[in-house]
Amino acid sequence: MKPLHLIAALALAATVAAPLALAQDSRPAPQPRPSVSAASDSVLLPLIPSQMLDAPQGAWASVHAWVDQQLQVQEAGIASMDRDAQIQLRISQALLAQSQGQWDRVSAPVERARRLQFGQPGRHVAGLLNELLAEQQARRHPDAWLHSAIRDRVLAMPWDEVGGVIHQLRQQLQAMQPQGVRQFVASRLDLSANISKGQASLGFVLQLMGARIQLHQVLPHREALVQGLDEAIARRPAPPPRAPQPAAQPASTGT
Repeated sequence: MKPLHLIAALALAATVAAPLALAQDSRPAPQPRPSVSAASDSVLLPLIPSQMLDAPQGAWASVHAWVDQQLQVQEAGIASMDRDAQIQLRISQALLAQSQGQWDRVSAPVERARRLQFGQPGRHVAGLLNELLAEQQARRHPDAWLHSAIRDRVLAMPWDEVGGVIHQLRQQLQAMQPQGVRQFVASRLDLSANISKGQASLGFVLQLMGARIQLHQVLPHREALVQGLDEAIARRPAPPPRAPQPAAQPASTGT
C-alpha cells in the first residue's frame, strides 16, 4: 500500500515533526535574489536552524527565493516525474507559500496534491490543515471559525474511508509540543548545519520550514483544531475493535 501523504504543516514529528513569527499582514515579503544560482544544490542559511525558527521574515527572504527557484526548476520537469515526486513537489509548493505568508497561494498546490493521492483517505484529508489555516489567515477569521470549519469539513467526508486518518490526525495534534519541535531542530538540524558550514539542501530547508509552520501556525490554533475534530468524531461511529491476534507459535526445532 502506498503511504498516505498528509501535507504537513503536518510536517509532523516524523519529519520534524517538519522561526520567525510570521508577519501579521498577508502581503508577501519582498523577495531579493538569492546569493546562489538556481542550479546550486544548496543555500547558505543566514542563521543556525534553531535561530531561524524565530527570525523575522526578512531573514528568510533569500532562502525562500532559492527554494522558489528550485521548485520552478522541478515544475519545468514535472512531465518526467512519477506520482510520488509530483506529490512531493505540490507539498513543497504549499509549504513555501505558508512559510512566506502567501496564504492565497496555498490551496492550489494542496488541491493538486490531493488529486494525485493513491487512496481515498488522502484525496479527502491531504493538506486539510494547510488549507484551513491559510484561509483563516487570509480572511482573518477567529479560532471559532477554524473550530467550526474543520468540524464541518470532516463531517462532510465519507467516514468509513477517512475515520482512521482523522483519529490519527487528532492524536498527532494533541501530542505536538513546542518544546519537542525546538529540541528536534536544536539537536538534529543545528548539528547537521554545523557540519555543512550552514549550507542546506532543499529537503533540509523544507524540513526547517515545516518546523516553523508547526511552531507558529499550527500550535497557536491547536485547541480549536482538536475541539473541532473531537466534535466531528463524536458524531461518527467509533472504529471497530481490533480483532485479537493469535498467540505466536513456537518455531519448530525439527527432529
